[in-house]
Amino acid sequence: MPMEIYHRIFESSPDALLVIDPAGRITLVNARAEALFGYERVDMIGQAIEMLIPPRYRTDHVGYRRDYLGAPHSRPMGEGAALFGQRKGGDEFAVDVMLSPLHVEKGLFILCIVRSLSERRSGK
Repeated sequence: MPMEIYHRIFESSPDALLVIDPAGRITLVNARAEALFGYERVDMIGQAIEMLIPPRYRTDHVGYRRDYLGAPHSRPMGEGAALFGQRKGGDEFAVDVMLSPLHVEKGLFILCIVRSLSERRSGK
């Protein structure tokens, strides 16, 4: 029963939830992540998280990700910076991202909570 509850909480979140492994690969996403980014989960699982970031930010993001793994703690990503996601079709959108370390049997994973700012502003 408890695992089912955790699964339902994860899947019903109003925010996009992504779990990232130490190598920066997407290991788990929820339904909201599929809807927000326009990819099916099978197309995201195993891919680098940078696939969801506009190309001009990808190289820098790899370094930021490494820095975070050196001292992981729950915090907003890019505090004070404008952050953008990129949908499958290539269009960009403003986001808020929260990061939280997940210590599990297989090591340190990162929970990314992504909220579209444009949808929040438009009331969607």
